[in-house]
This record gives sequence, structure tokens and C-alpha cells, in this order.
Amino acid sequence: MIKPVTEERWKHAQWAEAVHHEQDPAGPENFKHDYETIFRYLGMEFNQHGKVIAEVGCGPYPAVSFCTDVMSVIYEPLSYDSLKDFAKSMLWHHNAYENLDPQTVDETWLFNCLQHVRDPELVVMLAKGSSSVVRFFEPIDFGVSEPHPHTFSIDDFCRWFGEANRFVGGSEPNFHTSDCAYGTWYA
Repeated sequence: MIKPVTEERWKHAQWAEAVHHEQDPAGPENFKHDYETIFRYLGMEFNQHGKVIAEVGCGPYPAVSFCTDVMSVIYEPLSYDSLKDFAKSMLWHHNAYENLDPQTVDETWLFNCLQHVRDPELVVMLAKGSSSVVRFFEPIDFGVSEPHPHTFSIDDFCRWFGEANRFVGGSEPNFHTSDCAYGTWYA
């Protein structure tokens, strides 16, 4: 079981993540490339056919911002100018997912966010309780760092989501430097 970090440690990680994005301001084209990779691994398409999607910890450019025919709910505690512009067309909870009672949605997306949250166990439980589909992507065996207070093994994802619909993809050029867990959980 992954232990939650203190509120102070979590706030420091959020600060470090914001500094990272300020120092290395990847534009929307870089984020779109990353989401194309994730969607390819998950067998997804950008047309969401009217689904209501909750995206947790999306950073400055949520995956749903590149989707069509979607209604979205964003849970992102940091303030990004790009997100403020996009948030005019969605429901944005400017708070940590764990601090809220998430609304029921069709799917919840956890794309590279669990390393950054205060309590990953609670985030997974809330996601599974508020939607019938949870899609995830997360680096594994990545190590703890200033903006990443948690690290995970593939066993954590098996415990959370079971053996089915879970696989590991290796690093890819211009995408990620570690092995990653990808999968889709169905209630």
C-alpha cells in the first residue's frame, strides 16, 4: 500500500511541478504528441462520442482539450494560463481530486498524475467509485523526486486494477524515459 504524503510535501511537489512547466514550457503540440502515444497504447480515439470524461491532474494541456464530442470535468490544483483559457468550456475544479467528492462520469483518466497526488490509493478508489471506466498511464520504477513524491511498481497497478487490461510499454523517443503502465479498468 502506498502511503499518502503530508500536505506540506504535496504542496512542495506542486510548486516544483509548476516551476518545471515554467522552465520547460512544452506547448500544446508536445502535449498532443504525448496524448497520441497514450491513446495509441490504450486503443483510444480522439472522438469521445458524447462521453463525460473526468481528467485528474492534467497539467497545462488536458487530453480532453484535444478531443471532440466530449464533455469534460477537470481536477487540476495548479493554475496554468493555458488551462484557464480552456476551462471556459468545461467544469474545472481548481483543487486536489482527493479533497473533493467527484461527480459521476462515464470515464476517469489518470494520465501521468498519480506520482503527483497526495494520496494515490484514495485517488484510485475515488476514480473507480465515480466512473465505470478508468484509463491510466503512469511511469513505473521512476523514483521519487521533488515534483514526484511517489513511485510505483507494476504490482501497484495489478493491485489497483487487476491483471486484465494492464500492460507495460517501454520508453519511446520524444515521449518518456521509463517503462510505463498503461491500462483500462472496467467496473
